[in-house]
Amino acid sequence: MSRWFAHAVMPKLKRHAEIEAEVYLHFGLCANFQKVRLGEQYPFMRGRRPQNGGPLPAEQPWGLGYVVCPACEKDFHCLAEIRDEKLTAVVPDLENPPFMADRELPGVIDCPGCGSHKTRFQIFDGYHVGRLLCDESACHHICLVRHNDAGLPLEVDYHPQRVGIIASTNT
Repeated sequence: MSRWFAHAVMPKLKRHAEIEAEVYLHFGLCANFQKVRLGEQYPFMRGRRPQNGGPLPAEQPWGLGYVVCPACEKDFHCLAEIRDEKLTAVVPDLENPPFMADRELPGVIDCPGCGSHKTRFQIFDGYHVGRLLCDESACHHICLVRHNDAGLPLEVDYHPQRVGIIASTNT
């Protein structure tokens, strides 16, 4: 996990309120825990490509982050915008569901990997993307599923278009 984090005020998914939270950022120089506030210079490794901790290209200014709400302890992913090498915005990422589901429905979708009915469909409040988990011992397929407001699956093995999103492991 990244060692950079920012304090940001951002909209909260469920209550449409704003929260102030620590946002763990998954790109740039990740050697030490350090804070970056909105409007401040973002620390990148000079002479490196974006996937190795270098600056994000101007035409692709978004990087991935992770937040746990200090009020309700729900987690969610976010996108951080870097313009002119400064942290300019942090917004929830509605195409990348949290780690912790709000509810699960067993067996509503067959596994696209093995066809098994031994599946769990995880639904996340505020999202139109859920996660399908196969519990078949020989498969264990995991994929994203776009669904409607009623939680009914629309598109299995959904792959969000991530134009401009660059994550870095900085190894």
